[in-house]
Amino acid sequence: MKNREHCFTPPRRAVESAVQCGFLRSGALVRPFENVSLRRDGYSVNATLKSIQQLIYSPDDSLRLAAIRVLGAINSREPAIHKALADLMIETESPDIFEAALTAIEASPHEQILKQLVRVLDKTDDHQERVIDAIATIGAKAVPSLKQQFDKVPPETQRRMVRILPRIRTHLAHNFLIDCLSHPDLQLMREAVRALRDAQ
Repeated sequence: MKNREHCFTPPRRAVESAVQCGFLRSGALVRPFENVSLRRDGYSVNATLKSIQQLIYSPDDSLRLAAIRVLGAINSREPAIHKALADLMIETESPDIFEAALTAIEASPHEQILKQLVRVLDKTDDHQERVIDAIATIGAKAVPSLKQQFDKVPPETQRRMVRILPRIRTHLAHNFLIDCLSHPDLQLMREAVRALRDAQ
């Protein structure tokens, strides 16, 4: 029979304490799965991770920031975490929260996070360049996903996406820009021309 104690969610107070103290030593992040106390108490890694994720919605900004930084230190590829962080970036008015959440996502750069970053790019005006840089760090693997997302987003977001391509500097990115020169949106065509000039 399966040991049911490993299905329990750690008490919120225990996780808060671990995030605030146990995971932060002398200002350096410690991977939360190395925290002996939570594992010794029989709590599963997944349950602990979910509890940490819940703390990003805390009204206490210091606790919220600590939880976001811990999630970044994990380098998780869990889609639910990336979606939660992207939602937070879209909703927050705090530059510190936005930057912490984006840094957490950047800690695990891969093409699966691109959909979430495009959502943020679509919704934010104040942090465009920062999000564009984050997408560009994914590199060549980002280009097929960008092409896939391109026709699903509004024209303004398409123009922002064009500005990502010269920062990737691959043959595929260059060809994507060439294709944009025949796009019916004149403003997008101008962005593509500027992007091609920047790529030289």
